[in-house]
Amino acid sequence: HAMSNLGTILLRAFCVLLGVEGDYLSSCVALPHPSWARLNYYPPCPNHTKELGIYPHRDACCLTLLKQDDSVSGLQVYASSGDEAEGDGMNRDDPNWMNVDPVPSAITVNIGEALQVWSNDKYFAALHRVLAPSPNQERYSIPYFFSPKYDIDIIPIVREGEKQRYKPVNWGDFRKKRNVGDYGKLDFKDQGRLPNWRI
Repeated sequence: HAMSNLGTILLRAFCVLLGVEGDYLSSCVALPHPSWARLNYYPPCPNHTKELGIYPHRDACCLTLLKQDDSVSGLQVYASSGDEAEGDGMNRDDPNWMNVDPVPSAITVNIGEALQVWSNDKYFAALHRVLAPSPNQERYSIPYFFSPKYDIDIIPIVREGEKQRYKPVNWGDFRKKRNVGDYGKLDFKDQGRLPNWRI
């Protein structure tokens, strides 16, 4: 439960920034919730200058809490304000891709699309990818995808004078559509995409 506890603390901080009660978001991820961890292994790659370990994508969840490999870097985040990376993010030389080097014993935090909707685009889900390791390296990582309960409707938190940017998003429906895209097609643009809910 340690990662869920950390996620809950972070969500309370976001509630302060968004101007709502501290448990407004944490109540939506109270147990039982469908959060899960994944053990990633990136083997040595002979063709590492032309391959990616994981293609560009945004995480669907509220927050991703990532334990990186302390000794091997590879995670990159797209730093441009544009909605999509040039050439679908496959260009390894695009200067907008920035390394997220591991900090020993630290947890890397990614904002996911659920929190992007809740924040009404005040916080954006990070477009990220992972480079393939060189032939003499291998890399491990453990992401924890902190997610709402399936029956939760994610409704943007809109302050007075703001325009609501998204229709309500049912997490179970959104996650189902993302799964179809994640496992049905390779092109990340064809996943259940957040712009489908944009007003």
